[in-house]
Amino acid sequence: MRERDADKVLLRSDGVFDLYDLPTLNVSMRRVRPGLDAEALLPAFREAIANVPFVPGIARIAAAERDEDGTYLVGPAAKGVTFADRIEKLAPLSPPVAIAMIAELVKALGPLHRAGKTHGDLRPEHLLFATDGSVVLQVPGMTEAFGASRRLTAEWSSLARPYLAPELRLDRFPDPASDMFAVGVVFFQLLTGRLPEPDESPKAPAAAIDA
Repeated sequence: MRERDADKVLLRSDGVFDLYDLPTLNVSMRRVRPGLDAEALLPAFREAIANVPFVPGIARIAAAERDEDGTYLVGPAAKGVTFADRIEKLAPLSPPVAIAMIAELVKALGPLHRAGKTHGDLRPEHLLFATDGSVVLQVPGMTEAFGASRRLTAEWSSLARPYLAPELRLDRFPDPASDMFAVGVVFFQLLTGRLPEPDESPKAPAAAIDA
């Protein structure tokens, strides 16, 4: 894609990928950040892509490629505002607004979970509010490939740790329940503007609302 991506625009980074918009092609490109790449990532990403179902609510990665600058993923254009943007600029949000956002997130997760798959990396940077108000899940299922790069795995584990269910820290496989743990952490962030402390439960804000 080197010759065709001269007009690419850097949108943001999630610590693992630099996300670019390629407006003339109406696609996005996620390039593995410098220092985290490995040749083994390309076949690992292609295998992970093949395992992601075609369901609503997700921005399914279309292809993984590699050039002289390293490994990158190509997918739908990332049009909208992320939860990370909302948290940074607007949090703490009122309970009704936060609940409405989480309801859309859970709705987007439903088809993926019913297909027997998990997202695995539900950080706010990967939760996109589309122009129609729905939530679109970015880079679903790609964490399966991260083990192909030791440096990438270490960086991602550090960034994602606050969103990982306790069982995942014991090398268990992710499941829908672990995705929902991450949803609880995001809900906490929407309501408070911060991540929970290690001894805080991400369910605490929900309990406060119910009280």
